[in-house]
Amino acid sequence: MKYAILTYESERKHFNLGDYIQSLAAAQYLPCVDFLLNREQLDSYTGEPVKLILNGWFMSHPEHWPPAPAIRPLPVAFHMVAEKADAIAGPDKIDFFRQCQPIGCRDPLTVQLLRERGVEAEYSGCLTLTLGKSYRADQASGKILFVDMLCKEPSWYRTFSGKKMFRRCLTVGKLFHPWAKRAALKRIFSGWGSVHHLVQNLPCADYPTPESRFDLARKRLEEFSHARLVVTSRIHCALPCLAMGTPVVFIDGGFDPSDIMGRIGNFFDLCNTIHLDSRGRVSANFDLEKLTDGTLRNPEAHRKLASRMMERCEQFIRS
Repeated sequence: MKYAILTYESERKHFNLGDYIQSLAAAQYLPCVDFLLNREQLDSYTGEPVKLILNGWFMSHPEHWPPAPAIRPLPVAFHMVAEKADAIAGPDKIDFFRQCQPIGCRDPLTVQLLRERGVEAEYSGCLTLTLGKSYRADQASGKILFVDMLCKEPSWYRTFSGKKMFRRCLTVGKLFHPWAKRAALKRIFSGWGSVHHLVQNLPCADYPTPESRFDLARKRLEEFSHARLVVTSRIHCALPCLAMGTPVVFIDGGFDPSDIMGRIGNFFDLCNTIHLDSRGRVSANFDLEKLTDGTLRNPEAHRKLASRMMERCEQFIRS
């Protein structure tokens, strides 16, 4: 049997490093990686039988779904948006999911969409919650990392770039209080001194091959594991930090309501989360004083989810 992980090449000018971090989470369970298979072209695979963990967001081109017959899949931490559900799991494609059930879903909305179509599905959480299998926090660098804080908050210059963006800015309060959320974060973290800023969306031209992107993803996970504290609005930064034990604070501000309903909502409860409303008013599910007195610890609720996913992935590879 051969083994593969997902890649994410596309015609876009930027790629999301979090996608490659998700594939590294899957790679932990494989005895080797024989192939890199593009998520958007799984139907074109013609090689020998291969096992593939299908985790993450699906997909930009559902016309290329389901995967080719030679691919033996494990759908776990699987996510699809409601707008694409009929294209991915419509009557002509639903048999794929029935053959693989129960489907482990990254979010409750995907569970609902599949159950409505007669598929056995369960909430699994994100596979990056199992990265503690390969990475352990040691805080060796002592660095404080700010990673794409408020990355989903539309920038002011994009507010008037189109009707869709204008409506979104109106929804999240950007029009009336354009800098309120950033000002609130500045107040919260003003005493932390020097911080290091990182981004997860990067130019494809700088990392043109899957191998270069995977190398960068490994380096990024190492940075997370050595950090003193990570503050982020990226789920594939926050959840890996949870997994490896690095103190992390998740920032909720600027997300589209559909993101909260679908991709993100349940992850707020797994993390130490700061919520910012449109006026920059702050609420949190933890004591903010722990940020300054050095006693901040991550919640432990993710461990049960991680344990279940690890068991399923290991059984899949053994079978």
